[in-house]
Amino acid sequence: MRSEDMKIGHAYQLGGRGYRKVTVLETPSEVRSKARVRVRFENGVKAGTVSDLPSRRIARPWRDEQAQGQPRQPGNRSEAPPLPSIERPVRSGDTVRLLGDESGLLWTVDAIRGEMASLRTDIFGRPSARQVAVASLQVHHEPVRPQVIRLLDDDDSDTGDRLDEERWAALHLRPERPKRDLDRILDQLVFSQACLGIYRRRLAPHLKGSAVAEGLREEIRRKGFLMRGEEVPGPEYARLRVWSRFDIVLDAPPLKDEAVMISWLHFPVKHTKSARRRRQQAA
Repeated sequence: MRSEDMKIGHAYQLGGRGYRKVTVLETPSEVRSKARVRVRFENGVKAGTVSDLPSRRIARPWRDEQAQGQPRQPGNRSEAPPLPSIERPVRSGDTVRLLGDESGLLWTVDAIRGEMASLRTDIFGRPSARQVAVASLQVHHEPVRPQVIRLLDDDDSDTGDRLDEERWAALHLRPERPKRDLDRILDQLVFSQACLGIYRRRLAPHLKGSAVAEGLREEIRRKGFLMRGEEVPGPEYARLRVWSRFDIVLDAPPLKDEAVMISWLHFPVKHTKSARRRRQQAA
């Protein structure tokens, strides 16, 4: 969402897995100028924490029914009913939830020492670890793909059931693709209006308004590649290159959860032959 569309004191949902609830706070102008907004986390492991997040991380206004799960409507068979947690002692290697945590975040038990357990998980794509009391954990039941038995004399009326089953399986059982370094860096980039103006004039005159920034990001995501180490000249940290189109230069590695303002695109130098050399080749 755009920061100007958010209201101070209202609750919003963060994008990504789970239901992360945040409240928008009064944000200083210097923070808003970096396309960031100040929020307070209301649930999950960061509940009560105040942080400045990129405004694009905020997906939509918060709805109370999201935290509790929307009631199943008649005829809506695309979602499977929630599965109960397993009632047994926690063991090393289990997938668990924290009792009282409404975020739905899942943890893996690395080790159990006495009454304490060491947990690990990924939060916003970054590894996180903590130690908690074993008594505050509950073993999570992994979803199982439902099996549907069909009789030989079934007619074509079951087509909708089969499609709903396949849609549910694709949503809940497909593995997550690991995020590329290029995508992680691209998520932190904020393009200035001057940079977008240069891109539109030279490479995308058919785009207008917000479509310019979207087009630039999509081109980098689909056609770009990351250059680091010996591939980049001088003291640069990295370059995001779209071959024969442009480079984005990063002088230093982006800090965690910090936006990086990009104000310029570096275009390849086109070497032209001199008039004298063209005459010699023509001869």
